[in-house]
Amino acid sequence: MKHSKSGLFLMEMIVCLLFFALSAAVCAQMFAKSHSISNTAINENHAVIAVSNLAECYYSEFGDLNSISGKFFDKNSEVIGDDTLRVYYDEAFQPADKSGESCPYYSEIHLLDPENATFREGVISFFSREEKGGTVTTVPVYSLDVTVNIPNRK
Repeated sequence: MKHSKSGLFLMEMIVCLLFFALSAAVCAQMFAKSHSISNTAINENHAVIAVSNLAECYYSEFGDLNSISGKFFDKNSEVIGDDTLRVYYDEAFQPADKSGESCPYYSEIHLLDPENATFREGVISFFSREEKGGTVTTVPVYSLDVTVNIPNRK
């Protein structure tokens, strides 16, 4: 059975189109993955800056959460219990209102032993909040352990 030149040409075009479609799908997947990696890097960079700022506040106020909240983060923070300070951020990583429900990011200082009079140990963490299908999940982005000696003030 003989194939005509137009039939062979048509087969070559179909193979070329399939190859092009496959290549386009791979390229689109690579662009989507690079966008995801870029967003993760942006979140991590902002998390490091936010945690570093909180660490400096922690050191300057000797781990006193109420003092840190009042002096540095009055409008966008809240002290939870005796051992946790939470600071809220908006989509642009700027300080946000303390209601916190609409804030996609927040950081926390959690004291490990708030009653210790000699030194204060704590963990400063940055979290990302994501809502998918009506369920809110909290994802830790960055964390830092801190310890500060409390001077003897008589």
